[in-house]
Amino acid sequence: MENISLCFKILIGISFLAVLADMLMLEGTFKKYVRSILGLVMLLVMINAFTGIKNISLDFSLLNEADAAEEVQQGITIDLFQDVKQRIEEKIITALTQKEISVPEIDVTLDKDFHLTSVSLKLQRTEDTRRAQKILTEELKIDDKIISFY
Repeated sequence: MENISLCFKILIGISFLAVLADMLMLEGTFKKYVRSILGLVMLLVMINAFTGIKNISLDFSLLNEADAAEEVQQGITIDLFQDVKQRIEEKIITALTQKEISVPEIDVTLDKDFHLTSVSLKLQRTEDTRRAQKILTEELKIDDKIISFY
């Protein structure tokens, strides 16, 4: 019951704010958006009151455009990084399996500029190590200093 009375107090406050904003704003498209947002907030408060949903929080942290752009950029960079890494691994596995060398495990490491820094391979048969090394260095042009087998 306490929850419902608190929600009604909040609804009255939001309603007062909506009426005040409606009176002070000029007619235009921005007024429609303010009405819509306040209506949605009122709906959330009512849903919270009658369903007992707890911890509904409105996150306005993305309103700062610079922070939002940085978060999006970081997400794109991480996705691109993973995609490049996966494509390199697939290319290495394809080149080796075409020569009948089985690779159960592979780990490719890239630096922040997407340069290949290490390639670690676990081969099915240890006698394939020399052939795999040759394929990686000659066909795929990978520096033999960054290749390791385990």
